[in-house]
Amino acid sequence: MKKLLGVFIVVQAILTGLILYGLNSISNSILISAVHQKTSVNTIAWSDNLDTSTYLILVAILIVGAYLIVTKDKNSR
Repeated sequence: MKKLLGVFIVVQAILTGLILYGLNSISNSILISAVHQKTSVNTIAWSDNLDTSTYLILVAILIVGAYLIVTKDKNSR
């Protein structure tokens, strides 16, 4: 059961990361087009990536899921 829970946690962390990355890319594209409409400049000064804390949280969740996959159940034979 722990292995199944670990796989579920790892998959959810990966999907959450992909969704966050996609939403961040879309929001940055909208921001760049809005700045381009206003100032005719193709670049902006803001960051194009997610915060470091977001990556750290996703990695921590992946580690917990991997730990649950690797460890064995006490009741398993």
